[in-house]
Amino acid sequence: MPFDTPQPACFDLLEQTLDLLCAHGASENLLFWYELKLLEDAGMTPSLAACTTCHQGIVPGAGAVFSATHGGVLCAACARTATAATAPARPDVLAMLTAWQQAPTPQAALNTRATPAQLRGLEALLGAFLEYHLAAPSPARAIALAACRT
Repeated sequence: MPFDTPQPACFDLLEQTLDLLCAHGASENLLFWYELKLLEDAGMTPSLAACTTCHQGIVPGAGAVFSATHGGVLCAACARTATAATAPARPDVLAMLTAWQQAPTPQAALNTRATPAQLRGLEALLGAFLEYHLAAPSPARAIALAACRT
């Protein structure tokens, strides 16, 4: 967020997330939910349910890819013509991100049991999106992820 600019919604979200971390302990799921909601508050919500190019709904398991440059998911057909970098979008990881993005509270993220592979997929997709749209890697994110893993 820009410095010296009041962001009450972002502050409230941070306060809520810190309270939840205190109550439930370190959680990568909660961190990823927070990142999704922070992006939403900043007006940079990734498109996860429909292709960012043709706007067709994403069919799970049909070869969708994720492109931070395009702002979210590309269907298999649009992915074949994409010139920007893409990453495979596992259906299970997309389903988690989509559910958490739509959830008004973090309860869905707190109740999800993600495998280590799913957590790495979530980390990679959101990390690429954040890095591209914020134009810099976040040292704070690396520290938060490390804290969740200890």
